[in-house]
Amino acid sequence: MEKSRLELNIESLSQHIDAVVMLTWSDWNNELRSNRYHYAMRFAKFFPVIFVQPDLNEGSYQFEEVGIDNFVILHIYGAYDDNQQAQLLNGALNSYKIPIKAPLFWAYNVYLANCFIKMHSPLRVYHATEDYFSEDSYVNCNNDKDLYARFAKVLAATDLLISVSEGVEENYLSKGNYDGDHLIIANGCDYKFYSEGVIQKNSNNKVAIYQGNIFDKLDYDMLFEVATNLPEWAFQFCGKIISEDPEVTLLFDLPNVEYLGLLNPIELREICQQATVGIIPFKNRDYLTKRSLPLKAFEYMACGIPVITTPIDALEKYKNAFIFVENTDEFIRALKGLESNAMDSANFEMRMKLASEQDYDLKFERAINKILEKTKQKKVPNNFFIRVATDVPYKNKISDDKKLKILILYEGKSIFVNTIKEHLQAFSRFSQHKIYYEIASGKNICNVDFSEFDVVLLHYSLRLSLNEGNWTIAPCYAEALRNYTGYSIAMIQDEYDTTDIAKSWLSYLNINAVFSCIPDKEIHKVYPTVEFPKVEFYQNLTGYSSDKLPYKVKIPAMRKRVNKIVYRGRQLPYWYGSLGQEKREIGDSMKLICKERNIQADIETDDSKRIHGKKWYEFLASGRATLGTESGANLFDFDGSVKDGITKMLEQDPNTSYSEANESLLKNYDGFVKMNQISPKIFEAIFLRTALILYEGDYSGVIKPDVHYISLKKNFSNINEVLEKLDDIKFLKNLTDRAYNEIIAQETFSYRDYVSKLDYMLSNKVVATGNFMPEIRRLRYFSLTPKLVWFFSTLDSIIASSFFIKTRVLISFARNEPRSFFNRVLEITHHKIASLPIVGRVYILLAFACRNPRLLIRKIFSGIDNFILSLPVLGRFYGLLSLFVRHPRLFYWKLNKKLSSIPFFGRAYVLFSFGLRHPVLFTRKVVTKIKSV
Repeated sequence: MEKSRLELNIESLSQHIDAVVMLTWSDWNNELRSNRYHYAMRFAKFFPVIFVQPDLNEGSYQFEEVGIDNFVILHIYGAYDDNQQAQLLNGALNSYKIPIKAPLFWAYNVYLANCFIKMHSPLRVYHATEDYFSEDSYVNCNNDKDLYARFAKVLAATDLLISVSEGVEENYLSKGNYDGDHLIIANGCDYKFYSEGVIQKNSNNKVAIYQGNIFDKLDYDMLFEVATNLPEWAFQFCGKIISEDPEVTLLFDLPNVEYLGLLNPIELREICQQATVGIIPFKNRDYLTKRSLPLKAFEYMACGIPVITTPIDALEKYKNAFIFVENTDEFIRALKGLESNAMDSANFEMRMKLASEQDYDLKFERAINKILEKTKQKKVPNNFFIRVATDVPYKNKISDDKKLKILILYEGKSIFVNTIKEHLQAFSRFSQHKIYYEIASGKNICNVDFSEFDVVLLHYSLRLSLNEGNWTIAPCYAEALRNYTGYSIAMIQDEYDTTDIAKSWLSYLNINAVFSCIPDKEIHKVYPTVEFPKVEFYQNLTGYSSDKLPYKVKIPAMRKRVNKIVYRGRQLPYWYGSLGQEKREIGDSMKLICKERNIQADIETDDSKRIHGKKWYEFLASGRATLGTESGANLFDFDGSVKDGITKMLEQDPNTSYSEANESLLKNYDGFVKMNQISPKIFEAIFLRTALILYEGDYSGVIKPDVHYISLKKNFSNINEVLEKLDDIKFLKNLTDRAYNEIIAQETFSYRDYVSKLDYMLSNKVVATGNFMPEIRRLRYFSLTPKLVWFFSTLDSIIASSFFIKTRVLISFARNEPRSFFNRVLEITHHKIASLPIVGRVYILLAFACRNPRLLIRKIFSGIDNFILSLPVLGRFYGLLSLFVRHPRLFYWKLNKKLSSIPFFGRAYVLFSFGLRHPVLFTRKVVTKIKSV
C-alpha cells in the first residue's frame, strides 16, 4: 500500500527526532480538549509524547500513564527558577522506556525556559495560542516584567513560531521581537469526532450552548439581557468556572440558564449536537477580538449547529458561515432569525464542509511539513568538515548575544604533543564563541557546573578506547557529562582500537554528536544506526593545516638543503594491519635504496630515533623531500581479540613475520573499513616547503599526485623517476610552492576553516543560554597562546599532578599574571606550594619578584613567611636580592626586619649593594641596623 505524504514526511522527520516533549501549564486530566490535546494525540500516533506538567512540590519527577498509546504525562518539580527542572527533565528522558536523545520541544509554558533553552533539541517550536503581549490580556507582559524577560529568552531560542491567528503573530513579532521563522496555523476542530452521528435538525428546538472556561472574557451584561428577553430559549453553559464573579451568579440564577458543569468530550459532543446554536459572547477586548481564534467556533460547526459570535477578526474571512453580533439587540434578532431561515440544508452543508476543512489532521500535516523543512535546514552534511564548500555561510560574524559558551574537556599531559596542543589551541584562537578548558582526566575532581555551558566538547586527548587509567575521563566528569542537558560532542581518534569500549562510552555519556575520522560512507559499519539512531556523526581529519608553527624555525631554500630525503617512521604492532606497516616499510626500503645509490638522506624507523618539539620542524625543513603514507588503520579490533591473538602468537614465536601473522589471523579483519586519511605531518611538510614523496593513495581528497606531491608506487617500480625529480630544484620549488599556495595559503583545510565550520554548525543547532558564568581567569600555558582558560577549581588537580607539570603551570601563571597568581593561588592555597620541588619554589618566587615586586612585598612577604622560609638558602637569597635591585626603597620599608632569615653572606651582600645604590637612604635608615651583619 502506497504511503501518504504525511507518512513519508513523518518517516523523514523520524531520522532527526525520537520524541515530542510538550512543555505546558496544563492539567491534562481536568481541562477541556485544548489545542495541546489535538497536537499531542496526533504526534502520539508516530512518536512518544511526553506531556510535561510542572506541578510537584519536591525536586523529583513522576510518569503517569493515562491509557493512551505512546503518550505519558510527566509531572516535574514546579520551582521555575531552579536549574533543577532541566536536570530532572533530562533524567526523566534518559529513564524513559527507550531513552530519549533527540526530542522535538513543543512549548506553551515560558516559565519552563530552562528546559526549553538548556536541553538539546533538533528543533524548538513555540505554539502561540494566547497573546501575552496585548495590554488588556488577563496575563500580559506589560504588567509582568518577569514574564516579558522569560519570553525574551524563549523566543530567542525558538526555531519556529506557530501562531493561531494573524493578530497573535503580529504581537509576537512586533512586541516580542521574534525574528525567526514563523507560520500561522489557525485553531480547528476534531472534525471526525464531533461530526460523528450528526443529523440536520429542525428549527423547533431553542437551545443555545456555550462551552469553554467561564470568566470575565464573557459579556455577562449582554448575556443577562438576551436571556431575560428570550425566556423561551434555554441557555446552557459548560466548562470550568475560573472566577466567581457576581455577574456569573446573577446570570446562572435566571430560570432559562443552566450550568452543566465540566463534561467529558463525549458528553460535550452530545450536548452540542442536541443544541440549536453555539454562542461565543466575548467582550470587546483587543486580545479576544483581534488576536484570538476560539477552538469552539469550528467544534460547534462540526456538531452541525450554526454559530453566533461577537466580532473576531480571525473569523471575518468566514462571514457567510458565522453570524456576527455587536450588541444585545443584534444578538436577540440573530436568535429569532434562526427560527425561520438559518436551519436550511444549504447552510447546514456549508457549515459541515467548512468544519471539515478545519480538521486538525490537515493542520497537523501543515505543521509537520514546516517542522521537517526547518529540521532539514539545520542539518549539517556529515562530511562538512573536510569537503570544499562552494559557499561560506560559516564565515559570517556571530553577534555577541548568539555566542555560545563551550567547555572543552581534555587530558592535561597530552599538550606536550605538538599536534594535540595545536588542535586544542585552535578553538580559542579561531572560534567566535567563548571557549573554556578543563583538565578532566585521571582522578581529578569536577567542581564545574556544566549547566552554565551551551556545549561540552570531549577532546580526543581523552581516550574513549580505554575504560580506566591514564588518558581516560575522570569518573566524576563522566557522571557530570552523562547528566548534562545541553549539546555534547565527542571527538574521537584511533577508533580502530578496542572500538566497543569507545561505543559504550558514547552511549553512557549520552553524546549528541561524534567527530570521527571514519569516512561518511563507512560510518554505518562501525556505528550502526540501530545502536546510535539519533547521534550525529561528522567526518573530520586527524589534524589540519596551521597558519604558523609553534616555534620559530628558519626555512632554508631548496638548493641549500643538505639531505635529499628526511624521514622518521615507526614500527606499529601487527594488529594495526597493513596500513600501519607501511610507515616502516617505506622508510626501510628507501633507506636501503639511498645507501646503495649513495644519496644523502636521514631516514630512521626506530622509535628511539624519533624527534620532538622544535627539532622536529628543523629536521623536516632540512630535507628536500620527506616520505609519507596514508594515516589511520583499516583493521578494526572491536573487542581487543585481534590484539590478544597476535600477542599469543608472538609469545609462542617471537620471530613471526607480519606476512605470517596476516595469513594466519589478520587478513580476516583487515580492510573491513577503509579509513585511509591524510596525516597532520603532511600539512607540516607543506608549510615548511618540503616536497612530499608519498605512496599512492587518496589522502582524504586533500592533495593530488603530481600536483601537490610526488607519487611513489608501493612496489617502488617508479623509484628512478622519483629520485630524478629530487635533483630538479626548479621542479621541487614549483611543486612545494603550489602545494603551499593551494593548501596552506587558501586555508581550505586549515584550523581556521575547521573551527569556523564548527562555529556555524553549533550556531545552527545550539541556543546560547546567556546565563551567568562562574568566575574564571585566562592563563598562558607555556608557549600556548592565545591564553587557555583554567578554572581555579582545578588547582587541586594541577597540584596533584606530576612535579614537572605543576611546576611549569605555576611558573607560567606567576610570570604572566602575578596579581591573579597571588589573589587566586597563593592567598588560598599557599600551603600547597611547599609540595613543589625546590627549583619550582625558587623559580615561582623569582618570577613574581621580577614582574610585580610591589605585590610581592605587600602580599607575600607580609602574609606567608612560611612559604619564603621553606625555600632553600639560594632561593631566599636570590629572590630577595632581585627584589632589592628592582625596588630598593620598597625593599627597605617592607623587608628590613626579615634580613635575619638570609644567611650571613646574603645579608652582607644585600646591604653592601643597597649602600652603593642608595647611599643617602642607606645612611638614614640602615646604619643603625648594621650590627645585624
